[in-house]
Amino acid sequence: MQPARFRSFAEHHLPMLYWLACVAISTVAVTLILWSAMPGAIFALLAVPLLLLAGLAAALAEMVQALRHQRRDPRTLGFAAIGTIGLGAAGLPLAAGLALATHWMADGVTLMRWFPVYQQIVAEAQRGAIESSGDWQDRGAIQIIVEKRPNARLVFRFADGSMQGGIVYDPGGGVATTDPANPALENLRHHIGHATLHDCRRTWITAYYRCDIREFDED
Repeated sequence: MQPARFRSFAEHHLPMLYWLACVAISTVAVTLILWSAMPGAIFALLAVPLLLLAGLAAALAEMVQALRHQRRDPRTLGFAAIGTIGLGAAGLPLAAGLALATHWMADGVTLMRWFPVYQQIVAEAQRGAIESSGDWQDRGAIQIIVEKRPNARLVFRFADGSMQGGIVYDPGGGVATTDPANPALENLRHHIGHATLHDCRRTWITAYYRCDIREFDED
Protein backbone atom coordinates (compact mmCIF):
# COMPACT_ATOMS: atom_id res chain seq x y z
CA MET A 1 0.00 0.00 0.00
CA GLN A 2 2.76 2.45 0.90
CA PRO A 3 4.69 2.07 -2.40
CA ALA A 4 1.45 2.70 -4.30
CA ARG A 5 0.85 5.90 -2.31
CA PHE A 6 4.36 7.14 -2.97
CA ARG A 7 3.99 6.31 -6.65
CA SER A 8 0.69 8.18 -6.80
CA PHE A 9 2.19 11.18 -5.00
CA ALA A 10 5.12 11.26 -7.40
CA GLU A 11 2.84 11.05 -10.43
CA HIS A 12 0.75 13.99 -9.23
CA HIS A 13 3.72 16.17 -8.28
CA LEU A 14 6.23 15.55 -11.05
CA PRO A 15 6.74 19.30 -11.85
CA MET A 16 7.65 20.16 -8.24
CA LEU A 17 9.81 17.05 -7.83
CA TYR A 18 11.73 17.97 -10.99
CA TRP A 19 12.06 21.50 -9.60
CA LEU A 20 13.49 20.19 -6.31
CA ALA A 21 16.03 18.16 -8.30
CA CYS A 22 17.02 21.34 -10.17
CA VAL A 23 17.32 23.20 -6.84
CA ALA A 24 19.65 20.50 -5.50
CA ILE A 25 21.89 20.44 -8.59
CA SER A 26 21.98 24.24 -8.91
CA THR A 27 22.77 24.72 -5.22
CA VAL A 28 25.79 22.42 -5.37
CA ALA A 29 27.01 24.02 -8.63
CA VAL A 30 26.57 27.63 -7.46
CA THR A 31 28.20 26.90 -4.08
CA LEU A 32 31.26 25.40 -5.79
CA ILE A 33 31.50 28.31 -8.25
CA LEU A 34 31.31 30.93 -5.50
CA TRP A 35 33.68 28.96 -3.26
CA SER A 36 36.30 28.70 -5.98
CA ALA A 37 36.00 32.44 -6.84
CA MET A 38 35.82 31.74 -10.57
CA PRO A 39 35.80 34.81 -12.87
CA GLY A 40 32.26 36.11 -13.17
CA ALA A 41 31.16 33.95 -10.24
CA ILE A 42 28.69 36.65 -9.17
CA PHE A 43 26.59 35.82 -12.22
CA ALA A 44 25.94 32.40 -10.71
CA LEU A 45 23.64 34.15 -8.24
CA LEU A 46 21.23 34.69 -11.14
CA ALA A 47 20.24 31.07 -10.50
CA VAL A 48 18.34 32.20 -7.40
CA PRO A 49 15.62 34.31 -9.10
CA LEU A 50 15.50 31.85 -12.00
CA LEU A 51 14.83 28.97 -9.61
CA LEU A 52 12.14 30.99 -7.83
CA LEU A 53 10.40 31.66 -11.14
CA ALA A 54 10.74 28.00 -12.11
CA GLY A 55 9.22 26.98 -8.77
CA LEU A 56 6.23 29.25 -9.31
CA ALA A 57 5.77 27.86 -12.80
CA ALA A 58 5.95 24.27 -11.52
CA ALA A 59 3.46 25.01 -8.76
CA LEU A 60 1.09 26.66 -11.24
CA ALA A 61 1.35 23.66 -13.58
CA GLU A 62 0.48 21.30 -10.74
CA MET A 63 -2.52 23.35 -9.65
CA VAL A 64 -3.84 23.54 -13.21
CA GLN A 65 -3.40 19.77 -13.53
CA ALA A 66 -5.19 19.20 -10.20
CA LEU A 67 -8.09 21.45 -11.22
CA ARG A 68 -8.55 19.52 -14.44
CA HIS A 69 -8.49 16.07 -12.88
CA GLN A 70 -10.06 16.73 -9.46
CA ARG A 71 -12.65 19.34 -10.32
CA ARG A 72 -15.44 17.47 -8.55
CA ASP A 73 -13.47 16.47 -5.46
CA PRO A 74 -12.54 19.51 -3.31
CA ARG A 75 -10.97 17.30 -0.66
CA THR A 76 -8.56 15.69 -3.12
CA LEU A 77 -7.87 19.10 -4.62
CA GLY A 78 -6.98 20.39 -1.16
CA PHE A 79 -4.56 17.51 -0.58
CA ALA A 80 -2.97 18.24 -3.96
CA ALA A 81 -2.50 21.89 -3.00
CA ILE A 82 -0.96 20.92 0.36
CA GLY A 83 1.47 18.61 -1.44
CA THR A 84 2.48 21.34 -3.87
CA ILE A 85 2.98 23.92 -1.11
CA GLY A 86 4.92 21.39 1.00
CA LEU A 87 7.31 20.59 -1.83
CA GLY A 88 7.79 24.30 -2.50
CA ALA A 89 8.56 24.96 1.16
CA ALA A 90 11.11 22.13 1.12
CA GLY A 91 13.19 24.01 -1.46
CA LEU A 92 14.74 26.52 0.97
CA PRO A 93 16.01 24.11 3.68
CA LEU A 94 17.16 21.72 0.94
CA ALA A 95 19.18 24.47 -0.73
CA ALA A 96 20.63 25.74 2.56
CA GLY A 97 21.60 22.26 3.74
CA LEU A 98 23.23 21.32 0.45
CA ALA A 99 25.09 24.64 0.28
CA LEU A 100 26.56 24.13 3.76
CA ALA A 101 27.45 20.51 3.06
CA THR A 102 29.06 21.37 -0.29
CA HIS A 103 31.08 24.21 1.23
CA TRP A 104 32.21 22.01 4.12
CA MET A 105 33.21 19.13 1.84
CA ALA A 106 35.05 21.42 -0.59
CA ASP A 107 37.04 22.94 2.27
CA GLY A 108 37.86 19.51 3.64
CA VAL A 109 38.96 18.04 0.32
CA THR A 110 41.17 21.06 -0.44
CA LEU A 111 42.76 20.97 3.01
CA MET A 112 43.50 17.25 2.81
CA ARG A 113 44.99 17.61 -0.67
CA TRP A 114 47.36 20.45 0.33
CA PHE A 115 47.99 19.44 3.94
CA PRO A 116 51.42 17.84 3.26
CA VAL A 117 52.54 21.13 1.67
CA TYR A 118 51.20 23.18 4.59
CA GLN A 119 52.89 20.84 7.04
CA GLN A 120 56.25 21.16 5.29
CA ILE A 121 56.04 24.97 5.22
CA VAL A 122 55.11 25.09 8.92
CA ALA A 123 58.12 22.92 9.75
CA GLU A 124 60.41 25.20 7.73
CA ALA A 125 59.02 28.30 9.44
CA GLN A 126 59.54 26.76 12.88
CA ARG A 127 63.18 26.04 11.97
CA GLY A 128 63.65 29.65 10.89
CA ALA A 129 64.16 28.70 7.26
CA ILE A 130 61.45 31.15 6.14
CA GLU A 131 61.62 34.88 6.81
CA SER A 132 59.05 36.17 9.31
CA SER A 133 58.21 39.47 7.64
CA GLY A 134 54.43 39.69 7.83
CA ASP A 135 54.34 40.16 4.04
CA TRP A 136 52.98 37.73 1.47
CA GLN A 137 55.65 35.35 0.15
CA ASP A 138 55.32 33.10 -2.89
CA ARG A 139 55.81 29.38 -2.42
CA GLY A 140 54.91 27.93 -5.79
CA ALA A 141 51.14 27.81 -6.16
CA ILE A 142 50.71 29.10 -2.59
CA GLN A 143 51.27 32.47 -0.96
CA ILE A 144 52.08 32.57 2.74
CA ILE A 145 52.47 35.00 5.61
CA VAL A 146 54.67 34.06 8.57
CA GLU A 147 53.95 36.06 11.71
CA LYS A 148 56.82 37.95 13.34
CA ARG A 149 56.71 36.41 16.83
CA PRO A 150 57.61 33.20 18.69
CA ASN A 151 55.33 30.26 17.85
CA ALA A 152 54.45 32.10 14.66
CA ARG A 153 51.10 31.61 13.02
CA LEU A 154 50.96 31.14 9.25
CA VAL A 155 48.42 32.16 6.62
CA PHE A 156 48.09 30.21 3.36
CA ARG A 157 46.20 31.18 0.22
CA PHE A 158 46.35 30.19 -3.44
CA ALA A 159 48.35 32.61 -5.58
CA ASP A 160 45.90 32.38 -8.49
CA GLY A 161 42.89 33.29 -6.36
CA SER A 162 41.19 29.99 -7.21
CA MET A 163 39.85 29.66 -3.66
CA GLN A 164 38.09 32.24 -1.55
CA GLY A 165 39.79 32.86 1.78
CA GLY A 166 42.57 30.61 2.95
CA ILE A 167 43.96 28.32 5.61
CA VAL A 168 45.54 29.52 8.86
CA TYR A 169 47.90 27.54 11.06
CA ASP A 170 47.33 28.71 14.64
CA PRO A 171 48.22 26.23 17.41
CA GLY A 172 46.82 28.61 20.05
CA GLY A 173 43.43 28.92 18.36
CA GLY A 174 43.36 32.71 18.74
CA VAL A 175 41.88 33.27 15.28
CA ALA A 176 38.71 31.46 16.32
CA THR A 177 38.02 33.69 19.35
CA THR A 178 35.86 36.79 19.59
CA ASP A 179 35.01 39.31 22.26
CA PRO A 180 32.20 37.64 24.27
CA ALA A 181 30.80 41.06 25.19
CA ASN A 182 30.58 42.07 21.52
CA PRO A 183 31.00 39.17 19.07
CA ALA A 184 30.72 41.55 16.11
CA LEU A 185 33.76 43.54 17.28
CA GLU A 186 36.92 42.79 15.34
CA ASN A 187 39.50 40.96 17.45
CA LEU A 188 43.05 42.31 16.97
CA ARG A 189 44.35 38.75 17.30
CA HIS A 190 42.79 38.22 13.87
CA HIS A 191 45.51 40.34 12.30
CA ILE A 192 48.43 38.29 11.02
CA GLY A 193 50.95 40.38 9.12
CA HIS A 194 49.20 42.17 6.27
CA ALA A 195 46.13 39.93 6.46
CA THR A 196 42.94 40.46 8.43
CA LEU A 197 41.10 37.23 9.16
CA HIS A 198 37.33 36.95 9.46
CA ASP A 199 34.89 34.14 10.08
CA CYS A 200 37.52 31.55 11.01
CA ARG A 201 36.21 28.02 11.37
CA ARG A 202 37.85 24.88 12.73
CA THR A 203 38.75 22.17 10.23
CA TRP A 204 39.21 18.44 10.58
CA ILE A 205 42.89 18.96 11.46
CA THR A 206 43.97 20.40 14.81
CA ALA A 207 45.46 23.94 14.68
CA TYR A 208 44.31 24.54 11.09
CA TYR A 209 41.45 26.97 10.42
CA ARG A 210 39.53 28.07 7.34
CA CYS A 211 39.27 31.89 7.28
CA ASP A 212 38.11 34.69 5.02
CA ILE A 213 41.10 36.92 4.30
CA ARG A 214 41.22 40.66 3.69
CA GLU A 215 44.17 42.93 3.13
CA PHE A 216 45.13 45.82 5.39
CA ASP A 217 48.07 48.21 5.75
CA GLU A 218 50.00 47.72 9.00
CA ASP A 219 51.36 51.22 8.78
